[in-house]
Amino acid sequence: IANVVANAVGDGIDDDGTGDDGIQVATSGSNAHIMITDSEASDNGGERGDGIEIPITAFASSNITISRCTTNGNVGLGENDGINIVLANGDVTITDSVANGNSRNGYRLELARATTSITRTTASGNGGNGFDLSPVESLAINRVTALRNGENGIIVGAGLDDNLVPVAITDSHLAGNAAFGLDLAKLLDNADVHDVHGNLICRNGQGGLRLVDANVMVDAEANLWGTLAGPTHPSNPTGTGDSVVDGANGGSGTVDFSPFVDSVTPVVPAMVTAGVPVDVTFLIAATGSAIVLGDGPGDPHGTPPFQISTDNGTLTSSTGTGASVTEFINMSGGAVEVSLTAATTGTANVTFAVACIPPRGAEDCDNCVDDDADGNTDREDSDCTAPADGMGAGLSDPKGRGKAVVKCAKAVQKAGAKFAASKLNKLRACVDAAFACVQIKPGDAACQAKAAEKCGTQVAKIADDENKLEAAILKACGPAVVDGADLLAVAGAGYSGESGPCADIGAGTVANADDVARCVRLVHECRAEELLEVEVPRAADLLAFAGRNPGTEFPCLRDVIPTSGNVPGGRAKAVVKCAKEIEKAGAKFLAAKQKLVQKCLAVVYGCIQLKPPPDDVACIAKARTGCQKAIAKLTVPGGVEDKLAVALGKACGGLPIGDVVGPAGIGFSAHASECIDLGAGPLTTLTGVVKCTMRYHECRAEQLLESQTPRLRELLQRGQVALP
Repeated sequence: IANVVANAVGDGIDDDGTGDDGIQVATSGSNAHIMITDSEASDNGGERGDGIEIPITAFASSNITISRCTTNGNVGLGENDGINIVLANGDVTITDSVANGNSRNGYRLELARATTSITRTTASGNGGNGFDLSPVESLAINRVTALRNGENGIIVGAGLDDNLVPVAITDSHLAGNAAFGLDLAKLLDNADVHDVHGNLICRNGQGGLRLVDANVMVDAEANLWGTLAGPTHPSNPTGTGDSVVDGANGGSGTVDFSPFVDSVTPVVPAMVTAGVPVDVTFLIAATGSAIVLGDGPGDPHGTPPFQISTDNGTLTSSTGTGASVTEFINMSGGAVEVSLTAATTGTANVTFAVACIPPRGAEDCDNCVDDDADGNTDREDSDCTAPADGMGAGLSDPKGRGKAVVKCAKAVQKAGAKFAASKLNKLRACVDAAFACVQIKPGDAACQAKAAEKCGTQVAKIADDENKLEAAILKACGPAVVDGADLLAVAGAGYSGESGPCADIGAGTVANADDVARCVRLVHECRAEELLEVEVPRAADLLAFAGRNPGTEFPCLRDVIPTSGNVPGGRAKAVVKCAKEIEKAGAKFLAAKQKLVQKCLAVVYGCIQLKPPPDDVACIAKARTGCQKAIAKLTVPGGVEDKLAVALGKACGGLPIGDVVGPAGIGFSAHASECIDLGAGPLTTLTGVVKCTMRYHECRAEQLLESQTPRLRELLQRGQVALP
């Protein structure tokens, strides 16, 4: 099979007439030779719709080659792989391919007696593992990339007969995966020493490499563990990189990781001449050893992991030209070489950095995700507008101006929280009515008309709520009550710090109380719509079903998944009940978190404004105790987070997970990649759905709170608490 595109069609090429795969080739005969090249099978769904599925009956002898294939975004009911090969018995070769954003694994080799080779291939952003190779008989992996997967970058297990020739995993890039970069926990007792060399393994959630069998041995020398200090392990007490889990560190077996890559040596000319290109080289190696980092590391078709920058002129690499470029190891001896063309004659500073997780792009300052992979999310990032920070200062007028801004702050908090809850409830009523029609009375025109009437009534009420919100803010914070300068000042309410976010959301400049009221309203409008999208992924189309124009009326509500039928009739009412409980639990979580955090903010802000030095010391000390008690209620057993999980488990736990995540059900599969980015893991179980719902509500709640109280981060720091 060559030059085929089979996207979102359901068995676009179907060898046996079953399933929802893009390409399916099944065989039961011996000596089968299957080759798929230069093809794409993406965006397939269904119950277990894989991009490419190759089921082999009864271990028939078979040689399989997959080359230059793309299998992205196969998302259905949670068990969709990019490529799934079952019961292989022969040679399996995968080269120059990509499997990203699938709801389960990028590549899965299942129940195999196969000699497997995987090279120059990427599996990133999948709900499960990048590569699930369990079990196999023989395995060689070279120059693969596995980033941001919901479980492991690579997981490897022994063969069906507990046999496994030495595994060789080399020159690869395994980073940002929720569990381990490389999980060898499924390896069984084997006398061979497995080789893991020349890899970049970093910023994985649970560690870099794991073993759990006492007799497994891994030679893991010559790897870069994210920092030059080496991996975190008892035998490397100064190590700060990804941990190695073996018999000496919470697992079993033996990993020999020393010497590891611990030095980057630059070779930069002492003087440069304007307009004359010169080579600049960085040697990545282990000090005092012949060991160097391997080629790459990672898929050569992807983003290089090393960033080189200069303050004089431009650099040129294989990926482009500029003051900053990226590159792979491209010279013998573990060296990265780029060309520098100086702008001025003299000296040039050239710096080298490891881009452990390549950025998706510039930081989006309000999407709850670390887009540029610098470890800072949204407004924590220096690329975003810095939040207001009065450095603990107040207006030094506790009975006058200070008292006025404290009352203003409380009024904004109360009115903002009330508005967000009210708008969400009205929109929930709309989508609930539409969803019940779609699921319980499909095709019933009378039901649709009734839903449209109800939705029209609810939406009409939102305008009144908008007016009430702005009026409440102006009453407590307008010029007759609060001086305009105090409303903006970082030592006052701090709304000057919201200039960037207000402009981004279409509120314009922030110069007076009217501007503040408009900005607070628009932020709360938008966050309410975004929360609805999380709770009801089909919201945009359900609102359209009920006669609304979501693109115009609700601009922050994305159309992430089309209305796609309904679940079987026997489960329809249960799905509707589950959907309503997700909304109800989300509403309770949002209200509880805002209330607890607002309580903390109020006491700290009161100390700053109403208790000038030296009285502020005792006041802040008391406030910290109150803050810690309030914020602890979010995470303690039986607290706010637990209540959300229990409520969803009770209402949705009896449903097949496909009814919760599938497009014919509630549709959470639309958020699969975003849930991974949020650290919630895959949506293959209800636990993943609960975690993702919680993470989104935590983030959006904090954004609402920051709009209400621009000095939020400063006040939390003064209260010595951090939000979960």
